[in-house]
Amino acid sequence: MVYAAGDSAKVTVTALGTDYFSGRYLLPLKISAGIKGTAAVFARGVTQDGKKVSNGKEFAFGRIDKAGGKLALGGASLDIPPGAADGSALVTLISETPAAEAGKNAASEVEFRGEVWRIGPSTFRTGKPMTFAIPTAGTVRGAGIYRMNPEGPRFVGGAEGMTGVTAPIAGSGAYRLGY
Repeated sequence: MVYAAGDSAKVTVTALGTDYFSGRYLLPLKISAGIKGTAAVFARGVTQDGKKVSNGKEFAFGRIDKAGGKLALGGASLDIPPGAADGSALVTLISETPAAEAGKNAASEVEFRGEVWRIGPSTFRTGKPMTFAIPTAGTVRGAGIYRMNPEGPRFVGGAEGMTGVTAPIAGSGAYRLGY
């Protein structure tokens, strides 16, 4: 059974031909061995009242080891320098449309805009900072990247450029632009 946040529809989903599951993503294990790229997951199902539903999501993935690597999707990128990863991990980068519209966070007085970018798996950490870039529509002023924690957003940095904002990060999580 699958329940979407804020959605009362209960849907049974059948996934065929998958032999790897990591967090929210289904990915065939044979695809993941030693490569980087993008993939898409599509789910089709039927609600309890018989309505057919479907959805799909594209994401970036890569088997990252001590050699480092770069994942990119929709203008966002995660650059993992050589020697940062301790061992090998299947790392994912996916964007999500936030449940709430853009606006100020009452607890922090920061206005958040755009997609929420998730880096997984949740246990992925590095010994050296990674560089995470979130795209913007042209040059921006006063923007920063925030890690969206359950206890509230935390500023991680922000170097503004012509096409986005970059910041050093040390691990997985949900990140978003704040102004």
